[in-house]
Amino acid sequence: MRIKLSIWILVIGFMIGFIGAWMKITHQFFADFVLGLSALIKLLGLLFLAIFFLRHPKVKEFLNMDEYKDSFK
Repeated sequence: MRIKLSIWILVIGFMIGFIGAWMKITHQFFADFVLGLSALIKLLGLLFLAIFFLRHPKVKEFLNMDEYKDSFK
């Protein structure tokens, strides 16, 4: 999984959200479905971004707190 793919998933989610908002304003039939779909796609994109960042070696190194355990003695 590349970070570009997760960013594109987020962008597509926002584009579908704008279309759903337009559909809601103009009282289209499937507006609620489109808005719900856009929310799910945005959530999927954020989940992919979180997985990418938590699996990155530099983030793992940053989150490693073992080096600070001795400083509190």
